[in-house]
Amino acid sequence: MNPTLRRRAARLLVAVAGVLAPALALPSVASAADSTVRHTGPAGARSIGLIGDSTLSGVRWYETYGDLDRFSYVFDAESCRRTVERSCWSREQRRSDNAITVLREFSGQWGEVLVMMSGYNDSSAGFGDAVDQIVAEAESQGIATVLWLTLRTDDVNYEEPLHLANGATYRDANRTLYAKAATLGGRLQLADWAGHTIGKSEWFESDGAHLTVAGARAVTTFIADQVDRVLAGEVVTPTSPAWEEIRPGDSGDEVLALQQALLAAGAVDAGFVADGDFGQLTESAVRTLQGRSGLAETGVVDATTAVVLGLYTPPVAVSPAPVALAAAAPDDAPAAGGGSILRTVVVWLSLAGLAALAVRFRRQLVALLVMLVARLLRLTRAAIEARQSSRAATPARAAATDARAPRAAPLASPSAKRSPPTTARTSQRTSRPPASKTRDGRRQAPARGRAPQLDRQPPTKKTVPYR
Repeated sequence: MNPTLRRRAARLLVAVAGVLAPALALPSVASAADSTVRHTGPAGARSIGLIGDSTLSGVRWYETYGDLDRFSYVFDAESCRRTVERSCWSREQRRSDNAITVLREFSGQWGEVLVMMSGYNDSSAGFGDAVDQIVAEAESQGIATVLWLTLRTDDVNYEEPLHLANGATYRDANRTLYAKAATLGGRLQLADWAGHTIGKSEWFESDGAHLTVAGARAVTTFIADQVDRVLAGEVVTPTSPAWEEIRPGDSGDEVLALQQALLAAGAVDAGFVADGDFGQLTESAVRTLQGRSGLAETGVVDATTAVVLGLYTPPVAVSPAPVALAAAAPDDAPAAGGGSILRTVVVWLSLAGLAALAVRFRRQLVALLVMLVARLLRLTRAAIEARQSSRAATPARAAATDARAPRAAPLASPSAKRSPPTTARTSQRTSRPPASKTRDGRRQAPARGRAPQLDRQPPTKKTVPYR
């Protein structure tokens, strides 16, 4: 290759890399920046803040902020985020900051109400302390109220990647939240997302925790309504938590109340005793009631079964206004932040730079393409010639092999008479010369044990005439 052409090609590649580098690097930077979204609401809008894990990130992924846009807000939700413990590795291929770190990083920017949707990745052992730290930090920043969404437990099969959290720990987390709300007064209030979403499977993915597009709209409507009530001075914390499933093997007052409700519904056999233990008889009675009511006979007292038994009254769910599925915010919407606009500008600048390079180095580009095509043709020709020579050498090697190999005896026709197999002993006999005749006409066999002598007459011996 011409050295001058090689240098020019190298300079061209460096220039192209310099133009494309910002555009290729931007998506990852923009994704990290877009995790924190700032929105300025209409004139006179109240200011709030929202911090969440992947169960809230669907709002950002679908860019569906809905009724939240009537506030001015800072929104930060990341996949696999924990509250105060180190976050796990997320589906967005990074480890996000935990909630307490983000709260401190944007100190003074969270407004009057801090909305928390966190706990789905936290271990139950440290969740109570995590709630205390969040409330204390919010109070130090002058935030009047922390509004925490209760964790969903109905039909949830999601499990944290390191198996530290699952449906059982979410029930424990809700108990912790209710206990903390009772002691912290108005500084911590609970929005009953768990009760609000009972029977709303269309709002969630198959794991029962992460949002669909419809769920993203539903959660923004729910949060906006709860925040309005808090800002109006109301207490939104429910008097009782959402229904928690009762399963075989449980015991206590909840099971005793269940057994009494089964007795009142006539779903048990005669002699059934309410003893507060969820055994086989109680499970059989639950299945009987579920079958009679047209429910799945699981033997587990979920919220629907509890409603049938009169043990639970769910809150009235406010469904969001129907919106077309394609109504997600465009890339340049202000609610999504400036990352999308910047990404678009950089991509267009990169394309313009490539066009300018193509005009400036058009001769070098043509020469480089010609060189690449010629090289490709040479490689193709060499491969074809090698293949042809290999094919030509194959028959010659086969002929040589056939010449060296012994020829096989022709196969006898099926109608031919088969001869008995020839043994070594038979071969030795047939190799001997024919027997000689004596003077009186008698046949004489050759001597045994001697090799056949083909170059001279076999020896004869004197015979006695037969009498």
